[in-house]
Amino acid sequence: MTFEQPLPEPDAKRAAVRAAYRADETEWVYSLADAARLSADERAKVDLLAGRLVHMVRAKRRNAGGLDAFLHEYELSSQEGVML
Repeated sequence: MTFEQPLPEPDAKRAAVRAAYRADETEWVYSLADAARLSADERAKVDLLAGRLVHMVRAKRRNAGGLDAFLHEYELSSQEGVML
């Protein structure tokens, strides 16, 4: 044996990596997707926060000047914006 003493048991993170090594990708994707699902309460919180952020950005844009106002007026999705 190369080591004088046996190797210590792996910690939880190392054990998780070893368990995932060469795992079936389809099964892992499904299990990760299940783990990422939000409850109705969590989705409501995310929706509320997203709505607040959108309102803040839009309010800031209305009061913007200089380059921000210019870019807002001539967006890159328009022909004028692309030409400019």
